[in-house]
Formats: sequence, C-alpha cells, structure tokens
Amino acid sequence: MRRLYIFAKMTKKPFMKRPFLSIILIFAVVFPTFSQRILKDIAQGTDNARIFATSTFVSGDTLFFAADTIDATRMSYRYYQTNGTTVSTKNLVPDNQMRNTHFYSSNYFYKFKDAVYGFNNNTIFKIKNDSIQSVEFSVYGSSFVSFFELNNEMHLLTQRYLDNTYDFWKVHSSGKTATLYKSISTTESLYYNKGFTLNNKYFQPIFTNDKSLLLQTDGTAIGTTIIENNKMGYSEFQQVGSKVYYPFFVLQQSSFKYQLWSTQGDIASTTKVLTEIDSDTNYTVGSLTKLDNNLYFISYANNRQKVSRLDTISLTVSHISNASFAIQNLQVKNHKIYYSIYDNGMLNFYENNGSIASQKLLFSIPGYYGYKIHIGTSKIYVSRQIDPTEDVINWVYDGNTLKKINDLIPNVYMGSLANSIEVIGDTFCFSASDGQHGYELWRTDGTIEGTYLLKDINTKPASSYPKPMFGLGNYMYFMADDISRGNEVWRTDGTSTALFANMNGSSEFRHVSGSDYHSSIKYRDSQIAYINGGLHQFTLNGELKSLDFLLFYPYSLPQVFKDSIYFAGNDGNIWKTDGTNAGTKKAIQLYFPETGTAHGVISNLTTVGNSLFFTSYNGAVIWKTDGSKNGTIQLKQFTGNSSNTLINHLITWPAQDKLFFTRFNYSISKTELWVSDGTSAGTINLKTNSLINIFGILNNKLYFNYDSELWQSDGTVNGTFKISSTYFISGMNLNNKIYLLHITETGLTAYYELDKNNNIKLLATINEFTNEGFGYPSGFVNIDNRYLLNYISTPSHQHFILTDGNGENTKKVFSLKNSIPIDNEYQFTYHNKKIYFTALDSLKGQELWIWDFECPDGYTVRDGINKDSTVVYGKNIWGQNIVGNNKTVTYDAKNSITLQPGFEAKKGTVFKTKLIGCANNATPNTIQDTSPTINDPLVKVNVDKPQYPQLMDFLYYLPNKHLKDIYERAQLNKLALVSWNIVTEENIYRLDLKIGTNVIKGFLPKKN
Repeated sequence: MRRLYIFAKMTKKPFMKRPFLSIILIFAVVFPTFSQRILKDIAQGTDNARIFATSTFVSGDTLFFAADTIDATRMSYRYYQTNGTTVSTKNLVPDNQMRNTHFYSSNYFYKFKDAVYGFNNNTIFKIKNDSIQSVEFSVYGSSFVSFFELNNEMHLLTQRYLDNTYDFWKVHSSGKTATLYKSISTTESLYYNKGFTLNNKYFQPIFTNDKSLLLQTDGTAIGTTIIENNKMGYSEFQQVGSKVYYPFFVLQQSSFKYQLWSTQGDIASTTKVLTEIDSDTNYTVGSLTKLDNNLYFISYANNRQKVSRLDTISLTVSHISNASFAIQNLQVKNHKIYYSIYDNGMLNFYENNGSIASQKLLFSIPGYYGYKIHIGTSKIYVSRQIDPTEDVINWVYDGNTLKKINDLIPNVYMGSLANSIEVIGDTFCFSASDGQHGYELWRTDGTIEGTYLLKDINTKPASSYPKPMFGLGNYMYFMADDISRGNEVWRTDGTSTALFANMNGSSEFRHVSGSDYHSSIKYRDSQIAYINGGLHQFTLNGELKSLDFLLFYPYSLPQVFKDSIYFAGNDGNIWKTDGTNAGTKKAIQLYFPETGTAHGVISNLTTVGNSLFFTSYNGAVIWKTDGSKNGTIQLKQFTGNSSNTLINHLITWPAQDKLFFTRFNYSISKTELWVSDGTSAGTINLKTNSLINIFGILNNKLYFNYDSELWQSDGTVNGTFKISSTYFISGMNLNNKIYLLHITETGLTAYYELDKNNNIKLLATINEFTNEGFGYPSGFVNIDNRYLLNYISTPSHQHFILTDGNGENTKKVFSLKNSIPIDNEYQFTYHNKKIYFTALDSLKGQELWIWDFECPDGYTVRDGINKDSTVVYGKNIWGQNIVGNNKTVTYDAKNSITLQPGFEAKKGTVFKTKLIGCANNATPNTIQDTSPTINDPLVKVNVDKPQYPQLMDFLYYLPNKHLKDIYERAQLNKLALVSWNIVTEENIYRLDLKIGTNVIKGFLPKKN
C-alpha cells in the first residue's frame, strides 16, 4: 500500500508575495522513470543491399557493383564484384582511404587498359584484380563530368559547382595520383552530358540559359580551350569516319524536333546532315548507334517511325524495318541490331542484320511502357512492370522459347523495375527478396537450378527508417518501409500501429515502389501533406483526400494565409484554395502570356501577419502581397543571376510585421542577413557576411550566432551588434527566454539562459558522462512549448537532457546506446502526451520509438495567469508566477506543488491545490506492438493505371535517351531544380523536363 505524507506551512496571508515557500506538498513515494521503447518492429528480417543498375559496371565477364552495408551510424556503400557465381561474389579489398570513405549508391565507371576507374563522393578510385584503391585527388565540392582517354592516357573532367569552374585532370600512369592541368571558368551552366573524342581531342558540350559552349582539350594546358558553338548536340554522339553525328534540338513549325547534324569539332564543320527524310522536313531522329561503320537510328517522319540507316558518303537514308507508331530500344549487340515494335497490344522484339529483308521476329510480350531489355551472348532477358503494386515480371528468351523467371522461383519477391540490373555473358543479375533476407543480388540463366541468391551482403537487421509526419486527432502519422510494400504512410495511437495508405509513388532507385513525403502544413482541423509530388489532405475522421486538382509547382511549398491555402501554380502564378475544386482560383497573376512577362520560379511563400512574402527566379527577387493584384509589390531584386542567390532561414517577426531571412550569395560565397518590413526601402542588408545560426526572437530582437559570437538585431543596421564573445552552438526560445548551449574548455556541456535584458545566466553544467569520452551536444527540440530536449552524444551512448528552464530541473531523463539514426536526426514529435522518435537498435534496426510522456517529472509555471485556470501537470509543479486579481486557479500535480520566490496571488484570488495530476491516466503501454505488419492499408488509394505515361516511360524510351542522362545527372549533382509536365498532343505525348529555367522536351507516340 502506498502512503501519502502531506506537509504544509501556512501563514495568515498565504497568498501574498513572500520570500519563503508558501506551500510545500510532498508525495513521498518512488515512481518509475519515463518509459521509452521501440513501438513496433515494422521491418523484419535482414536489410536490403540496395543494388541498382546505376551503381554497376560490366567489364568482360565481371560485374562490379556497389552495395549497402549499413553500419551503426550511417548508410555505407562498399564495392563488390561477381562473374555470376557465389564463390566469385566478393568484397573488393580497399586501401586505407577507401576503407574509411563512405560512398553513395550511384557512381561513374570507365574501363581503361587492365583496370576500371570510378568516381564517387569526390573520390577517384581504381579497381584492379580483387582490390580497390584511391587515386590522390586534391579537390572538394566538385561534381563528376566525364572520364576520357587521350594519347593512351587516362583523363578526368570535373565541375566545381559553386563557381562553375571546369577542371581537367590527368591520371598518372601508376594510377595513384591525378594532376590538374587546366581550369576553365564559365558563366552559369545548367547541364551537361558525356562528350566525345575525335582526332586525338576530347570535346565536352555544356549548356547555359542562352547558349551552348564546347570545351575541348588535347590533354595539355595550352591545348585546352572553350568556344561557343550553338549548334552542338547534347548526347548520342556516334563517330563514323572523320565526323561525329548527333541529334540536334531545333524548333520547327512551332514544335521541337531532333534533326541529324555532324561535326569535326569546330564551328565551320558543324552542319545539318539531312534536310528531310522521306520528303518530310519536320523529321526527328533518335537512338543513334552504329554497326560496321554504318549509322543507324530511329526516324520519325510523316507521323511514322522506322529503323533507318544513313549512307554517310551519299547522305541517303534507307529503312531496315517496317513503319510503326512505336519503335523502341534500338541497340547493337553481338554484331546484330535489336529493337522492339509495339503493335495491337503486344511488344514485338526483332533482330536485324542491317536490311529489311533480314528483319526477324524473336518473341512478343503484352504491354507497351515500363520495360527493360538485356541482351546476353545467346539469351535475351526482359523485365516489365505493369502495375506499381505488383512485382516486376522477368522473362528469358533462349533463342527458341520465352518463359517467365518468376515461375522458377514463385516465393521470391521481384519488386520494382529498378531491380533489373545487368547481364554478364548469358547470366542475368537482379535484386530480389526471399522474405528472410532483404533485397539482395540474385542470378539466373533461365533454369531452376541456375536461379539463386548470390550472396547475403547486408546482414544487418532490417530497418523501416520511419519519418514522423504530424499528429492529428488520436493518431501520429509517419512514413515507414516494411520492405514488402515500400515507404508508405502509417499511423499509430501509441498502442496500435498499422499501415494507413499505400500511395505507390516512384520506383526509381527503390526495390519496391514507395512514396516520398516532403512536408505538411496545418489547415483548419486537417493537415495538408506534400507526398509524391502532389498535395493530400488528412482529416480528423481519418479520411485521405487527394488534392490533385491543385496544379502547384512542386518545389514551392504552400502556405496558409487569410484562412486559405496559397501556393505557386505550375503556370507561374499564385493560386489560393480552401481544399475544394470549386474553392480554387487564381489569386495573383504574375505570368502574362500575351506579353511574355514572367517571373520565374515562385517559392519561399511565408506568412507574416497580414502579408505574404515570396520569391521568384529561384530566390533572386523577393516580393510581398496582401493577396490581391494591386497589393503585390516587388521589394528587392538581387544582383547577379538566379543561381547566384539562395534565400534561406525565413524567420517571421509578427509583432513588427517583418521578415528576417538569410541570403547565400554564391558569387561571393557569403551569407547575408536581411530584414524586410514589406516595403522596398525597408528591405535592407544587415551587417553580416558569414554563416549565421539563428536562435530566435526575444523582446523584438533577433538573436543569432555570427562568426562564433552571439549577436542581436532589432531590424536596423545600427541595432545589429555583438552581445557576447562566447560561442553558443545552439539556442531556442522557451517561456520568454532563449536557452543556449555551450561547450566548455574542458569539454562539458553548459546550459545558459538569456533574458530580455541580455543577461546571460548559467543554469547547469552536465559532467556525469566524462568517463565515456568527449560528449557533443545536439541542438534543442521544443516539447509542447514547456520543455527543451537535446542529447549529448559520447562514443558509446546518447544521453537525453530535458529542461524547463530551471537549473535544478535540467537533467538526464534516459540514455540509449549507439542509437543515432542513419540521417543523424531523431525527429522527435510530441502528440497526445507521447513523444515519438526514430532511433537505431542493434537487434531491430532503425524503427519508431515511443516515449510515454503522460506523467513527466515536473513543470515550472512562470507566466502570469490572468483568467480562471487549472494547471494539471505531471508529478511536480513549481510556481514562480503571478495570479491576477479575483481569479480562481487550481494547481494539480501527482507528487508535489511548491510555490517558490516570485509567486504572488493578487487580491481576491482563490488558489486551490490537488494531488491527483496524472494519477488517473491509463497505465502507459510498455509492451511493444507485435501484431503482424502484413495488413491492408486502412484507407484505399486509387492505384489504377494513369491515362498518361509517367516520367520513367519517357526516360526509358530510347529516342529520349538524352533526357534520361540529363535527368539522372541533374538529380545526382543537384545543381538546379528539376520538375516536369506531361502534355497530350494529336499523335504523341510530350514531356517538358525543366532543369532550372531550361526546358528540354521529349515525346512518346500514342498507342494505336
């Protein structure tokens, strides 16, 4: 039986302000500490190896590939090789630098002499025999452009993305070092692709907003130059004789066409090869390849496609296939030409020796879009995924019969089309899962006995990598990957955890089609979430509504303003909506097609009081609006072009109707602090030009770390100055104070308080973990606007510290061992008296954890109370506040109520206390949810096949090969924003792929 002891010291005037404690209530019982645990082990078995075609390279009979072996702190890719047998599948032996370098999944390879060279994460490496060695390479912050060889020497071209400088490197004959021999700076360059070698020179086209440039080198500094050549193509360069042929993008009769051009590297020799094909001057060519010094391509003329051959001497075109609406996948292998033709619902695969008479139908499969083909020595493998909710189907054709590989291993999950990797000889390698192992590398030769798992590379426990989204009603919604259904939307009430919606997003670089969550905003009593490039509304009653009628620009997040959702439309204007189609209309017109007036990419929508701020041209111009056309004004146009600025850290200042923001100026590599009051004159640059860490606004002043010192700003130049030389690594507002973190000279973490008068007071110094080695603190997380939480990470543990702003209440609440998530973010989310977060566990991987917060240790009341109130909180309440006149106030805690100096009850106040607190709360659920994870989603999402083809269908259509290359490089290098539109025309679907402000077009023919 528990016993309650209550001690109270009362005076005749118990509620007047006094220097001693007025009431002390003590609950003398030992209570359990906070409960934190894994909520549910969503992903079972071992984790995925994440092997995709983008991280592989075939040389001879060997497949080189990167695979993921997750360690305790991050995602780590290592390199392997195989010739298609288990015994040959092994890790490449790294040198010391390669052993200590973490790599991404995608990379670039090049075969040179008896070695394979690669580039990944600013590292050049060399693979030879069973080893992988780093090549000394003294540059950082570069993206890869190309490998090439000249004069029997290996070369490399990279781009420094901050200043658009291209660096030419020569690899030493030993393969151990690379030497820089030339650097060339350019204007803004948005994209580039593989170049070409001709006449002992290497040529690299690069493209800007308004012109095409051609880098060229003979391997020497003096022979490396740049010229402008606006007739250069982007990709598919094929050398025949002394010329290089390529498709060139031209505007012809109001439509874009790829026509055949050639060059010898200089402007004078760059000319159009064909003015017409079959009397059609509006022809298009693509998928250039060659065989026996003949040029072959897919031609599109007179609304029909054919496989065509160019006689480079007479410049005449002949056709080697019948006419069709849809020819794809033209390639040369085994000294033969292969391609596919769609006809009457079937995809027919052909072999050809170079003439229409030699055309031979090999086999047919149902469907049109969404397939890959791999041609081996004597076998052909085809992978096709019709529905993102179903496994990819793999076929093998052995020269006589066609059969499904899926039928050979019926209990194995094939996943998405991205799992189709490569063929070596006649062995097809692919990623698959048998349920016990994650997606690993498999092989097949088309027989049962020849189809098996090559190696279980990633033996770590499977992780669902949960990402909390938001709390709504009784549930906390989050993204998680259970391996079998990909990354999708789940929800939990802290007891029951289940899949909520399978939204079937992209399968790109994924073993299973999954969804991408970016962010959400609260709108009325719902949440609007940005998922899979579209907006979706989550309601209190558990409904999920698609807002696909909102055609918004996906890189500009919506904002709630005047009880409406404002967003940047993909038409260059600002729209508003109440979440219904009828309630959606254009709010501000910024694009006028009749005059061509436009303002570029709209982004950074931010509400400040009755004003909405936004930027255009990728942050180069900042605006303010009241939601009307006449109330929309341009505040500031920054100098330089759009790539020379980046607006970030938009901090609202509602009390002053102002906006603080930082601008990173790429042209000078400086971070500038700006403020705007919504007028042009009041949009000014404050006197900072280095990295800024903003802590918050207090007493109408902004506090931030600048140049390792504490600064404040009142929004004026003179009012922006240093207030302390102490380096605070992090800070956050709480209860009208800013709390700061500092690492002392002895390596301890110190917690400070900053008040409105700029007084800085030490609250506590944490010194209990020194035996574990150096402890580095994280930044703060706000918990329910009553606590700040952070953790101190030592070599072995993460110790979580909670504070309410009192030194005596700043203490460790729990510790975890080596639990830091892969992305270094625990992502704490408070909802319904529970805290959810993601953490790593050595036995169960990275999963969703729950911290029962129904009965926290205590809370200090500091803010004045001016209305009748009941304060119910946890085990303990410490009162330091003033209660207004004639108010009835009740403090209710489970353990004790302590009125400390600073507490005052004004005249007429009725003050009551209760010792109940959280005692009536349900007992926290301390048992993990072990219910099966294989269940149907709680809400159904329409996953019917779309009427229009998707982005990947365009990218894998060979006439659009240049689009695939552009897209992949833009995604990897992240040099510009990427978006796209799909438009239907009379006979084709058109893709407008946007890289920054440039638009590159592709097409797909419509079905019969």
